[in-house]
Amino acid sequence: MTHHASVYQLDKRSQKSWHKIRAAFEVLVLSERYDEITAGDIIEKAGVSRSTFYSHFENKNAVLGKSLHPPLSVLANCIDPNSPIEPLRQILQHFWEHRSFCRLILTGTPRKAVNQMLIELLEQQIIENLNANQKQILISEAHAATQIAASQLALLDTWLLGKAASSDKKLAEAMKKTSIGLLTALISD
Repeated sequence: MTHHASVYQLDKRSQKSWHKIRAAFEVLVLSERYDEITAGDIIEKAGVSRSTFYSHFENKNAVLGKSLHPPLSVLANCIDPNSPIEPLRQILQHFWEHRSFCRLILTGTPRKAVNQMLIELLEQQIIENLNANQKQILISEAHAATQIAASQLALLDTWLLGKAASSDKKLAEAMKKTSIGLLTALISD
């Protein structure tokens, strides 16, 4: 019984550390250039030890990646025609509400990390989709994932930068249809 309680407390403590690190990271991204932020800055701002930080993350890019994994997973799920559109609409709405932060992470060095994570998530989804439907693709899954990620991020960019107005609902529909359409076009007959 004591063993379970200590494991639960460790999980709780670990979650608390993760939330502190993430909050510190977000504050730093909004106030400094991403390239100038160091792990030491995050550690100091979060008020955690170096060992605590490094037990969770390799570096600041890993903090960005873990922060974005849930919303990017929703984007990657767009290629599944059976996935509901509401989670995508909610993520887009969240991005819009936090667009100053999103604009910063969709440019420069952080953009590369976002793009890579989205490609990896899409590639996993594509492989699962192809296996489930016993289909073949014309190009590699990595190439297809790269093309779909570029399309999704282009839609996000133009919307978040105010270059093209749209409701989150219409954008979600467009992103889903485009993602499915691209994958469908790449499936061999």
